[in-house]
Amino acid sequence: MITPTRSETALRPLASPQVGLRRTWMAFKQLVKLPFYAVYRRRLEAKVSTWRLPRHIGVIMDGNRRFARRADLLERKLSNAAALAVHKPDAGMFALIDISATGRDDHAYALDLLESHGVATMPGTSFGASLAGWLRVALTVEDATLERACNRIVAHANSFRKIGIAS
Repeated sequence: MITPTRSETALRPLASPQVGLRRTWMAFKQLVKLPFYAVYRRRLEAKVSTWRLPRHIGVIMDGNRRFARRADLLERKLSNAAALAVHKPDAGMFALIDISATGRDDHAYALDLLESHGVATMPGTSFGASLAGWLRVALTVEDATLERACNRIVAHANSFRKIGIAS
């Protein structure tokens, strides 16, 4: 029996007509696709910029930039409240606020925040027991609205510090 040499076995996958053809086809596709895609993208952007788009399309086109900016705003504003910590999302339209330092149940805290300061949040336990002590905040509101809500959330947290509930 003749055994192939080391160099012959190393070249075998490259010598396969399927592998070589596939690599050639992939390289060809990239060469052809790139210039045409750039032209297609410019034409599409020019056309879309003239459309009157519904609001939800604008949010989709803007991607996560708005939500990331608002998550930064939330974190910056709530960093002044000792009893609160913000978990910023890597991507997405919701952020989480850790309220466990207040010593309050997340349902009671969310309800009190809504009734006393007019800020609607979702208790973390609405999404499972592992999120007990957290509130979920939507980053889908306008920046000015979120900033006012942050000021109210901080005032709410500070009211607990004044009466000695949170450290």
